Amino acid sequence: PFYADAYEAEVAAGQAVEVVLASLSPYMVPRVLVVSPAADTLSNDRYLGSTSLARAVAREADAGTWTVLASSADGGSTGNYSLTISVLDEAPAATLHELAAEGDAEALAVALEGDEDVDRPENYRTPLMFAAQGGHVGAVEVLLEAGADVNAVAGRPGPMYRPEMTLDTPLHIAAEAGQDAVAAVLLEAGADL
Repeated sequence: PFYADAYEAEVAAGQAVEVVLASLSPYMVPRVLVVSPAADTLSNDRYLGSTSLARAVAREADAGTWTVLASSADGGSTGNYSLTISVLDEAPAATLHELAAEGDAEALAVALEGDEDVDRPENYRTPLMFAAQGGHVGAVEVLLEAGADVNAVAGRPGPMYRPEMTLDTPLHIAAEAGQDAVAAVLLEAGADL
């Protein structure tokens, strides 16, 4: 069975809606579904690889009543959670990791004009790893041009929440995801086998 709690938010034209659902239970991988007044949907689970966080952002929202459904990614588990629904006059800036995961090469190039650390990990992965997993060749090229480490090593939570290295590089992540075009770009850039 599918379990979901429903919430509503009133939004004016041009405002942004940001929804963050955090699991407070080890048995629940949160999934958030956001439905616009026109029935367009945004959904997210495993935000940037996290099994305890889901996040969705509507950057230029339609006016009216937005519905938010808080549930679990596997549909059958439940648990305690924290939900934040923010109606904002300006959309929050996307992180390098989000832009890489979305494959937005143009926005990545603009963001990298600042002092952003192109290899800063989030959820134990670099932006290049998120772009590689998604098969976003343009984003991969932009990150490599900005000096991203083609052989950076991913991690994961270990015992007592200490990071453990997995030895997965952007090339391994691309290959595992079946992203052959990205793998070719990474090899050309000097990725180790």
